[in-house]
Amino acid sequence: MSADTREEQQNELEALRSMYDDSRVHVDDGDLISGRISIELEPLSSRYSASLTALPPVRLLFRLPKRYPSVQPELELECEWMDDRMIEVTLSKLKELCDENLGMSVLFFCCETIVEVVKSEIAALNEICLDNVPYGRKNNINGRDLVRQVADSSVQSDDLIFQSGCYDCEICFQNKMGLHCVRFRPCMHVFCKECVACFFTERLNNVEVRVLGCPASDCKSTASEQMIRSIIGEEEFERYDRILLEKSLGQMSDVVVCPRKSCQKPVLVSEKKSIKSILNASLRTLNLGSCGVCGYSFCVLCFRAYHGVDDCKFKSVDKQRIIEEWNKADENGRVEMAKRFGGVKNLQNLVNTMLNEGWMDGHSKPCPRCRVRIEKNEGCNKMHCTKCEAMFCWLCDRILDKNNPYSHFNEEGGGTCVNRLFEGIEASDSEDEDFIVQRNWADPVDDETDSEVEFIFVDDEHVDSD
Repeated sequence: MSADTREEQQNELEALRSMYDDSRVHVDDGDLISGRISIELEPLSSRYSASLTALPPVRLLFRLPKRYPSVQPELELECEWMDDRMIEVTLSKLKELCDENLGMSVLFFCCETIVEVVKSEIAALNEICLDNVPYGRKNNINGRDLVRQVADSSVQSDDLIFQSGCYDCEICFQNKMGLHCVRFRPCMHVFCKECVACFFTERLNNVEVRVLGCPASDCKSTASEQMIRSIIGEEEFERYDRILLEKSLGQMSDVVVCPRKSCQKPVLVSEKKSIKSILNASLRTLNLGSCGVCGYSFCVLCFRAYHGVDDCKFKSVDKQRIIEEWNKADENGRVEMAKRFGGVKNLQNLVNTMLNEGWMDGHSKPCPRCRVRIEKNEGCNKMHCTKCEAMFCWLCDRILDKNNPYSHFNEEGGGTCVNRLFEGIEASDSEDEDFIVQRNWADPVDDETDSEVEFIFVDDEHVDSD
């Protein structure tokens, strides 16, 4: 071997190493270069399978000549799962039958012959291959679609057999025809339609509607859409479908339902993002929802018309619900809430604002003239608004006479809050129970002292000589 030839061989092997992994090319560099190359093959095409409880039907297509039965009928077979060989064998048996019974009616015997041939052909089969079957070639169906069609046909055939039998309902224990019963899959539990209808209706009217399924205890089988429609009717099914849709949408952080009662279509409010980006997102980017069906733009927090960066105006019942949900939720629950309310920071600000508003509602009142909220933390029930200079009663919100505001609290003035000037005020624990309040509330008071209440406590034993 010349040096040039060996160098050419080594160059070729180097080229192979660059094209394949080192694990696939192994070279023994001896006097003669040898080795092995592992050649990876393309993966086999995806195969689909289905388990059948009954074979789909074989359809016998016939055409009777005018001289039939004096002449043979024209026969063809159509079947989703029979291959060319099985069809050829079956047609051959049918031809023999027609030849032997020329002049007689043979269609019934043809049907019986097909049953016998199919039984004998599939007796030793564990599976039926649908690759290149005539039905698939003729209708241009193959792969998963053909398997699904055969499986559906099998279920229909099995249902026809089921309807012709009699069964005991596992709820009412009455024996009824299969035509008046339903069978759940894959558990195969059987109930009469009346009992299942009552069960479905009760579940549908429940507070928390779930996917309808088998009534048997601890059974996980679900009811098919076709079964539910046939049991509860089209109108109830639409309501059931709508409830499930709303429940599913409620679990999706980026989808809400349009608040317009005439629309109620799902609205995508943001693109898919990571949990971290959602929690750190700005309220401005997450609280706008725009319905693509009716064009309504709304806030996804309060579901009112979109108000930009202005605070949401929640109803009292909504505020209470949000605060209760926040208080009951654990750390994970609050993270889930944050997805619906624009991030953790925004949710915390929202809850704090609601709590502050709740405290203000219990400890302050709006001025009856200018509506500015005023907090009362001490003093009597005659209030003075420092914004509009109005005087009003804390108990009944009535605006008082500025020249004689205390007449509202005494009998001479004929006020509605007589002797209630100090109602609600609790004396300090350090004060003696014998202390009394001295003041003639009929006397006019200087306006500059209206915002304060002067308490004059008098002890019988310690009265100033002044």
